[in-house]
Amino acid sequence: MERRSFRDDLDAAIAFHGHLCGGQIIGTRIARFALDYFGAYDTEKKPDLLAFVEADRCLADAISVVAGLTLGKRRLKWMDYGKMAATFYHIGTGEAIRLHTADIRPSDDVVDKVAFYEAIPDSELIIVEQVEVHLRPEDLPGKPKSTVVCAICGERVHDGREVVREGKPICRACLGEPVCRPVYYTRQEAGSPTKASKPAV
Repeated sequence: MERRSFRDDLDAAIAFHGHLCGGQIIGTRIARFALDYFGAYDTEKKPDLLAFVEADRCLADAISVVAGLTLGKRRLKWMDYGKMAATFYHIGTGEAIRLHTADIRPSDDVVDKVAFYEAIPDSELIIVEQVEVHLRPEDLPGKPKSTVVCAICGERVHDGREVVREGKPICRACLGEPVCRPVYYTRQEAGSPTKASKPAV
């Protein structure tokens, strides 16, 4: 497959993300470098890669679009480190590289930031680290390898994300790591939860 141009990849990333920003440019450069490195140009055929992005920011969207790796397909993993970096792992070979960029930024008077970054060669912009990534079978793409029911909330937990306490599987939310906490509701015998009066304090 013919290699797409940097501008074509960047345009695709911008169309998905909604606007141009430095994170889109850097994410596009990093994703293209990884595809070049692993020889995985054809994103339509789903390259045998995983990407671990280290921030929930613009860079993650660019990597997802350019490399064709998505969260729902379990090929994009989010690590909440707040860093503009990503690790790419080849499932077939086990080889992995971590990519981030040198601290090169355009001055305030630079109008065309795309051209600014485009002119910097990979060897000067992108820092490459050879790394090891240890994955369990439950971390790989595909159908869930295991499913258990939380002993506290009764909800299903996939792929070994539960914690076993006294022989019982418990989800992380019930162990004190919830993304949200219920304010008040009553559970019907059948159907969806129904809002109820807020209990007195």
